[in-house]
Amino acid sequence: MILGNLFCRFLRDRHGATSLVFTLSMIPVSIGAGAAFDMTEALRLSTRAQTAIDAAVLSAVQLDSSRQNSYAQSLFASQIQYRAGETGTPTFTNNADGSLTGSVTVTMPTTILKVVGKLTVNIAARATASKPVEDTSCILTLAGGLTVGTDALTVNGGPKLDLTSCTLRSNASMKCNGNDGDAIMSIAVGSVTGCNNPQTNSLPVPDIHAALKSNIQKQCSTMSGSITWNVGTLPSALQLKTIVNAQGITEYHLCGNVTVKGTGALLGSSSADSILVIENGSFTLANSADVSLTRTTMVLTATDTTKDHFIDFPQGKGMAATLRLSPSQSASNPWQGIGIYQDPDLTTNINTSWGPAASFYVDGVVYFPNASFSMSGNGNSNNSNCTKFVTRDFLSNGAINWKQTTAGCAAIGIKQYHEASRLLS
Repeated sequence: MILGNLFCRFLRDRHGATSLVFTLSMIPVSIGAGAAFDMTEALRLSTRAQTAIDAAVLSAVQLDSSRQNSYAQSLFASQIQYRAGETGTPTFTNNADGSLTGSVTVTMPTTILKVVGKLTVNIAARATASKPVEDTSCILTLAGGLTVGTDALTVNGGPKLDLTSCTLRSNASMKCNGNDGDAIMSIAVGSVTGCNNPQTNSLPVPDIHAALKSNIQKQCSTMSGSITWNVGTLPSALQLKTIVNAQGITEYHLCGNVTVKGTGALLGSSSADSILVIENGSFTLANSADVSLTRTTMVLTATDTTKDHFIDFPQGKGMAATLRLSPSQSASNPWQGIGIYQDPDLTTNINTSWGPAASFYVDGVVYFPNASFSMSGNGNSNNSNCTKFVTRDFLSNGAINWKQTTAGCAAIGIKQYHEASRLLS
């Protein structure tokens, strides 16, 4: 009887039950908190792994394919900075389009989850970077002030159009009517209509030549006039100012509108670079003129912006003229590779239209950044086979045979824009 009463009292006693329940309930809470801790560490590792794989492919894709893997492995290892117990070796794959893909699975040991048998967590990271692309366009339209949908580059069917070693490129849209010139690619920020191998929605090309204007040393102030230049005889000292610049290169500055007559080398034969600066005026070839400039950069600039600032040819009606130009070539010359440079500060009286009587042979960069340029004459590369027209917008109705070869461009030191590698995924 006494034992039975004691047993009943024990069953009715609730002292200590709360502590037991609390202790038992804390087990899943503790596991949950531990899981949150491990998952937070996994998230941090995922960020480190993705950052490292991104950096590896972006840097390595710029190298020769034979060096990409070893360089990417080394860079990934230096970026990831594995912590105790973390492991993972990336793989890198060269793709047919020149891009590089890297992927890695990183194993992270757990701290709390191992209590419930989860010893490790796997983190995956993957990235693909595009190959850097050189802008090898023979015609580049900067399209300043134009909408993306505007055809800033228009190529009409002409008697001859050969751009087989070039690309066409527009920072807006482009259209080819009847003749695509067999360009390697036709690349536009906007649309491409009728042109060979269209590449739409591309990144715009920046104006890498605009900064060259800092090398222009104006000598004429607002002085201008009409100057006749007969080949073989320099204009008078009143019309021509000659200086030697900081690189030791002779600059010829003419103040006003220049009309060139005759046949031959305008500045004579020379193995050195020279700069021909036309200030406050245009440069016009007279009927039957056949003029050459060797290792020369022609600069069009002005203090008096109300004047004309372009190059002009006879406009048909039985008249014709020819200009042959090769650019400055010295590596110490900031104008290296530039054939014609229209000052980007000029925005009025700059548009250029060449009729069917214009014959233009040129190597190097021809730069009219703010001008609307139409060409109905004959355009050819000169001896080096490296020509690049840079304009605001361009219309072709003529016979154009412009080239870009690696050797030709290297020979004259032409500088191209390189589109940086970027992450594709």
